[in-house]
Amino acid sequence: MKIDEKSFWLYSEILSPRTEKQGDMDVPVYSVTNEGIFPRSEKFEKTLSKSNSKNKLIYKGDLVFGMSRKILNWGVMEDEIGSVSGAYNVFSINKDKINPLYLKLYMLANPAYFLNVIKPGAREGQGIDKSVLMSKQIPKISLDEQKNIIESIRAFENKITVNNEINKRLNELSQSYFKQWFIDFEFPNREGKPYRSSGGEMKEVNSIEIPKEWAQKKLEDVSEFQNGYAFYKVGYSNEGIKVIDLGNVDIFGNFIETSTDKYISEDIYDQKKMQKYHVKKNDLVIIMTDRKQTMDLLGKVGKITKDTPYILNQRVGRIRANDGINVNFLYSYLNSEKCLNKLKANALGSVQKYVNTGDITGLEIIVPTEDIMMKFSSLINPVFELMEKYSEENFELEGCKNSLLPKLVNGEISITIPTEKENRAV
Repeated sequence: MKIDEKSFWLYSEILSPRTEKQGDMDVPVYSVTNEGIFPRSEKFEKTLSKSNSKNKLIYKGDLVFGMSRKILNWGVMEDEIGSVSGAYNVFSINKDKINPLYLKLYMLANPAYFLNVIKPGAREGQGIDKSVLMSKQIPKISLDEQKNIIESIRAFENKITVNNEINKRLNELSQSYFKQWFIDFEFPNREGKPYRSSGGEMKEVNSIEIPKEWAQKKLEDVSEFQNGYAFYKVGYSNEGIKVIDLGNVDIFGNFIETSTDKYISEDIYDQKKMQKYHVKKNDLVIIMTDRKQTMDLLGKVGKITKDTPYILNQRVGRIRANDGINVNFLYSYLNSEKCLNKLKANALGSVQKYVNTGDITGLEIIVPTEDIMMKFSSLINPVFELMEKYSEENFELEGCKNSLLPKLVNGEISITIPTEKENRAV
């Protein structure tokens, strides 16, 4: 596919405003952020209003713009039906010309081109300039070519989904090991039999029973905690030392690198006052703020496994295990439902959920003997290594996808997907 200068549709040729009201229909309410369209309940606790009757209906394939001010908030509806605030702009897409998913990919690949759609100085209402939007262009290619682009990108996304599913299962396995050893206390005794059910000695500490040689301590007694620094105050760089941010721990507790990672200069990193924010191999980092009401990330802990230097941003904490405390044990303990549920119960905030330092350092930890920690670490480490492997593969897949996408949608390269008949012939 090669696009010449005349092979474009104007947005005015493919978009039609949709103004249909919800009325008394019972449909889910959606909101639009800079991450796309989501059921409102996933992002916000507050409802739009007592009545949704004046909301605008949105249908599968519609292009929807949210409250855009500094950032263009938009998305393509992928569920069957819903409604949004009456202040939003909703457009149906001419599906005889444009596949809505192709339009979505085109807009994702060209964010700078659409930035001036935001209406300057808009304080209320939608905040987009419709005349600018309608003057935008999109390559005029066949629906089959659009489908090929969609399926090419979907292949990357499907592989990422598979890897995430594997990591989900591995995470469940790690949590089952943790529960067996440190909740049920059925770790293997000296004879290799389950400790508690084989008559292992127990003692009562603070109204709970634990193995006789173990202890109950607070996190602050077994580790060193450090809050991050607000590096936006000193300014970010295009290269240098990576800053660990809220996006660097995934829902499985893996430390991940992303295409949007921030950097600071080595000069800032080397400053004496910044040394306490340094992060090194075998440090743990904990997410202290979650933008979602579901709190999928709040309290999640990632482990640094590389010797690469990092530095800690605000709303992320660093946990450094004391001597005699195995890091894999502590990593598992902090990612357990027991700890995560405790932090979520103490979470504050409405739009964003957050936990305070005291909530974290005050977590109660059942501390086993060193030999039990070492045995557990040997058992669990291969699971953690596999999870890290799949997370790193996803990072590489995301990078390939993000590099390929603009080339595909802007006509720099083309990919032909073989038909079923062609596949059978091969």
